[in-house]
Amino acid sequence: MLQIMQIVIISSLTALIDGVLAHRFRSLPLYRRHFYLSVALIFIPLDLMGVHLSWGTRVIGVLVGLTLPVLLKMVSRSWYTHSWAKGSFKRHDAKRSLVIIADPHWSKDTGYLDEIQKKYTGVDWLFLGDCFDIWIGLPNYETSAQKGFLEWVDHRRQEGAWVGLWLGNREYFLDYLAPRFDLMGEGTGGYLMDESFHFEHGDLINSEDIQYRFWNLASRSSLVWILFRMIPARWGQRLGSWLESKLKTTNQNYKIEFPKDAFGKVARSFSPSIFIVGHFHTEHRIENGRVIPWNYSGTHAIWAEGHLDIKSIH
Repeated sequence: MLQIMQIVIISSLTALIDGVLAHRFRSLPLYRRHFYLSVALIFIPLDLMGVHLSWGTRVIGVLVGLTLPVLLKMVSRSWYTHSWAKGSFKRHDAKRSLVIIADPHWSKDTGYLDEIQKKYTGVDWLFLGDCFDIWIGLPNYETSAQKGFLEWVDHRRQEGAWVGLWLGNREYFLDYLAPRFDLMGEGTGGYLMDESFHFEHGDLINSEDIQYRFWNLASRSSLVWILFRMIPARWGQRLGSWLESKLKTTNQNYKIEFPKDAFGKVARSFSPSIFIVGHFHTEHRIENGRVIPWNYSGTHAIWAEGHLDIKSIH
């Protein structure tokens, strides 16, 4: 009975501290937050109720304290504590046009990016995720195309452009690259300060898709991060590609149709501001909400003077 009480107290303490950290340090991704908190609570000496806690009691308590709150929020729109952002939500000059590119799914190169760039001068850039088929942000995992894209971002910023990247469902553990961008974030809660403009990738719109939400959190957990750091990069790339290929043929009930009602509800919560997502690959417009089609053939969007227009390089 004493051990059970200790586990309950440790799990409650863990959940409380995790919630505080999530709200006070939004720049800390969930996997890093959980890793640091786990190490602290498991390995720092701690006595409870006059008894020195065993390693096993701490491990169980911490796991329960980190997992249970996550599962409880799985069915809600409240994804704030699972989201993170680094950088500035305020552009240098809100009067500049903003080029928005969603879901290019690049592989060996960056597709039509250079052609799009040549069409515009003096613009800012926002990428709404799924830039590559899969992008694992760990040392030795970057491909030549990904390195080339980061160099492209460096050049745009040197020219004075604001460049933002809001991560999608095909990007993992990229937070260490955040200094290469003016803004990087993941999950929900993207916006541009003073511009009545809100955005996210779009994969979390449907709160009824519990299977995907579980995968989203599990695949970005501390355990997966540690696993991918321990195995050779070539193994990790193959494992990541295999998992992504399996996801394409699973959970089809939530992939066939655009979740119109769910998207409309989320968009209205930001009204009268415009709300933008990608992810669904097809264009939709519901009241103040817009879904940007994917960048397969060079399609992109322009946000300028409070209006959004879909453009093509052809």
